[in-house]
Amino acid sequence: MKYRIHVLISLIAIILAGCQAEPDTAIEPEKPKETVQEQEPSTEKYQSIREFQDTFNGENLKNDTLQISIEENQLTLSMEIAITEELLSKIQNTANDFYYHFADIDGSDEISEALVELPEPVDGHSLIDSLDKDNNRMTVRQELTLKDDLTDNQLDFLKQPENYEFQTLDENKVPVHVIIGIDVSTFDTF
Repeated sequence: MKYRIHVLISLIAIILAGCQAEPDTAIEPEKPKETVQEQEPSTEKYQSIREFQDTFNGENLKNDTLQISIEENQLTLSMEIAITEELLSKIQNTANDFYYHFADIDGSDEISEALVELPEPVDGHSLIDSLDKDNNRMTVRQELTLKDDLTDNQLDFLKQPENYEFQTLDENKVPVHVIIGIDVSTFDTF
């Protein structure tokens, strides 16, 4: 009889232990399945392009060769540039104006002296609005009026892309980034 009581008590203990284990897993609420949501990248706001001027570099901004034409007294400078998504996002979230400009190479003033007046820089925000969304490229174009009495040597100098630099200017029209050597395309390194 003692054997039956021990077996019965052991069986009851096993059943009770099993019953206690079951409610823990059965009572535990089922966790809702997590849904994967695409999070939009956090967008910082900037007042000036000076706040991220280190982003204007050869990895984030590429240029094609400067195209130059002279017809009568009109000098036209045109260059295609491309920017990365990183730089584009920062520019689009900048409150103050910024500009693009072709200028004399630092230390030279031959181009400036050949002009009737110095041109206004090209508005950067309007160029960004005209950006080709497929490849993040845009064309910066400036038309300049030349003085009447330029020599052939001066005109030849004006036709050489290596005599110019390309500037990105802040809201005060002060250079933030300068590209020299715009006689060579850097598109193939993008």
